[in-house]
Amino acid sequence: MNSASQFFADYRLSFPPPSTFYAQTLRYLESCIRGQPRTLLDVGCGFGYFLERAAAGGWRTMGVDIVPEAVFEARKRVPSARLFAADLRGAGLAAGSLDAITMWDVLDMVPDPAAELVECMRVLAPGGVIGIRIRNVASQLWLYRCFSSLTGLWRTLEIKPLHVFHRYNFTRRAIEQLLAHQGFVNLVVQNSPLTTGDPYQYSSIGQVAGLGKSLAAAVSELVYRLSHGRFIIGPSLLVWAQKP
Repeated sequence: MNSASQFFADYRLSFPPPSTFYAQTLRYLESCIRGQPRTLLDVGCGFGYFLERAAAGGWRTMGVDIVPEAVFEARKRVPSARLFAADLRGAGLAAGSLDAITMWDVLDMVPDPAAELVECMRVLAPGGVIGIRIRNVASQLWLYRCFSSLTGLWRTLEIKPLHVFHRYNFTRRAIEQLLAHQGFVNLVVQNSPLTTGDPYQYSSIGQVAGLGKSLAAAVSELVYRLSHGRFIIGPSLLVWAQKP
């Protein structure tokens, strides 16, 4: 096995698919788009875990990813999917051809988020839905500052430093304005369900990270509900929008 193959094998083991998140987001999409057949594009599809779940639910599936090795693995996992080793614009998809687009932890990594959303608007059919998960920079800044103020404690506990910022970082207001500017409507922003466990191996102490994430998720959801959606303090935002 060459070094690239070993890297991706290790990556798959370190980052298990977030099954609960996938199930929840697919239920939401199915509630919005009831007609058949329906086509979903996963931007940054990786190894095809989400596409696999979507295909099992009756969706026509498509995916794009800039990592050829990931696309190769996705083709084996979801033979029925139409996959491109390219970015979104490089795939050359037809205008109005998609019922749904998902971008899980992608929009804050692309070179130009606004241009990415312009292309999403072009390829979505009228009434089509886009789902986006991004880091909540308001929460991440608070988390980073708290972590930095207790550096000595984390070293004692052998917990690695947090790396929480991406190329672009969004507040709730920023992502709402960006989507609205591109013409999207019916915006919904909420706490994103968190993945389980400790995929980044921050701690060597058993289930510390997993327990911390479970507590953070519970507190974030409680604040969201008590404030009737005004305050979103979770580490990631789940954003939905629709093409008119």
